[in-house]
Amino acid sequence: MTPQQIRETVKANYPDFYGTESHRRNVEKGHYKDLDHALLAQIYVASRTGGQIFVDKTQKPIRLTLAPGVSDDISVPDEEIDAENLERLEAGVGTLYVLGTNLYTKNGEEIIKIGITTGTVENRINQLYTTGVPFRFRVIKEFETKNYYELEQSIHKLLDPYRINRSREFFTEKCLPYVEQIISIHKDIHTKA
Repeated sequence: MTPQQIRETVKANYPDFYGTESHRRNVEKGHYKDLDHALLAQIYVASRTGGQIFVDKTQKPIRLTLAPGVSDDISVPDEEIDAENLERLEAGVGTLYVLGTNLYTKNGEEIIKIGITTGTVENRINQLYTTGVPFRFRVIKEFETKNYYELEQSIHKLLDPYRINRSREFFTEKCLPYVEQIISIHKDIHTKA
């Protein structure tokens, strides 16, 4: 099904998932033009769930299928769609960012965050800067690309030895030289493909 077909199915068969508090809040903030756009953004973000949803990008609009054996109960935390850009989600374009945290390990190495967004990096920083974060993040690097989700997954896997917590996107600054190399390889592959 296309994301648009999924949206219509949700509206018709699962009305509790349409016009949620998160959808209304994002429309009020101007992130999305209406409730349909807010739901569509949530569907696109859900397609980045790391292997649970197969994304066929060979056609426009893309087609989404649940991977075999996957439960159809896939949820996306509300805060994940707050700063996303629907047009960039639909185009498959996003930004990989590397952020400094101004926090250091006991060895004096800065802890950095590597992630993706289809919104602006500044909006993502604002989203991350909550009462539980002592310092505001700062941009070290940002790289706009197609296949941003695949790039993020590759970087996370390759830089795993520098990861602070296996379930989080935080690494030590010692990985920074490799980020440049991985991005360069990614760019080279996609310009020649």
